[in-house]
Amino acid sequence: MKNTPKYTYKRLEENDLVHVQYLFLKVFKNKLSLTYLKNKYDTSIFGMKYICTIAFDDKKPIAFYGAIPQGFRINNHSFFVAQGCDSITLPQYQKQGLHYNLALKAYEIMKEKKVKFVYSFLNENSYYSTKKLGWKAPIKMKRFHLNIPTLPISRITNKLGLQKLYIPLVDFFFESICR
Repeated sequence: MKNTPKYTYKRLEENDLVHVQYLFLKVFKNKLSLTYLKNKYDTSIFGMKYICTIAFDDKKPIAFYGAIPQGFRINNHSFFVAQGCDSITLPQYQKQGLHYNLALKAYEIMKEKKVKFVYSFLNENSYYSTKKLGWKAPIKMKRFHLNIPTLPISRITNKLGLQKLYIPLVDFFFESICR
């Protein structure tokens, strides 16, 4: 782990969710409820409550590494993996190794909980950071599609150039069910 002595790295606890809420608001301009964050990151149902990590500069939250465990079963063998998600660093603290250090601390927690591996759908920022962590990313994905048995409303709005009307409607719908 890179040593950055002036920062504190710790495992996320329930009382830290207010800090995660602050980071989402400051970095992504996304106001999430504490209930939403607790439902997302309190994964005690899997026997591993909060496998996320958070960094502080003194008492100020500056970065977060989110991860969510998932149970898998192949034949009669059950195991856990984790999806790395929601990496957040305040702009003035970027490029200081915070994501790297938070990820390593999260991986220690996951190893202790017998999580077999971590995967993620990387964006441009996290793509380069995870390469430093030794992740293998043979190809860059531009997008993916899920086939669902409904009308292809998104495809139709894209073809008709109606995304400016459709996207706010989708955002409104998901905000109403996610909060």
